[in-house]
Amino acid sequence: MRIISGIARGTRLATIGGEKTRPTSDRVKESMFAMVHFDLPGSNILDLFAGSGQLGLEALSRGGARATFVDNSSECTSIIKENAGKARLFDRCVVCTADYASFISGCREKFDIIILDPPYGELVHMALETVFAANILADGGMIVVESEEDLRIAHLSYTVRRSKRYGRAFITVLDMIVE
Repeated sequence: MRIISGIARGTRLATIGGEKTRPTSDRVKESMFAMVHFDLPGSNILDLFAGSGQLGLEALSRGGARATFVDNSSECTSIIKENAGKARLFDRCVVCTADYASFISGCREKFDIIILDPPYGELVHMALETVFAANILADGGMIVVESEEDLRIAHLSYTVRRSKRYGRAFITVLDMIVE
């Protein structure tokens, strides 16, 4: 696993072995960032269910200003810190060991881009509802979701910009509707 583009291109990233994480493949990651690359420069990013931190670090490497990484595993947050150091991006990172819902309920910050890559299953819907209810997305912001299903979101404040399938994974980009 590596950072595939930007200032930290080629940096090899550590990951947690076993079933704790499901790293995003380079093909899916490249497609995901092709969908949002114009929105990355200067953005404040939240990487929920961060795992090894590869998605948030990729976003920083491609021009994001700052990223907050949240994972409930201290083993994962240790790996995120290690990977951020390897990529020389640590000074632009905040790493939190917390359950996603607890983090969001205490969050007083707004993010331009929220990356959701929860374990496959029903958690994606609960996580999206929690994010929608918390009002932590900046005006005009977006949510990028990796899931195992084609998400059809029926929400008054969001529209699906793009949804694409890559093998078992679906990438869905939701834009906040600004009135």
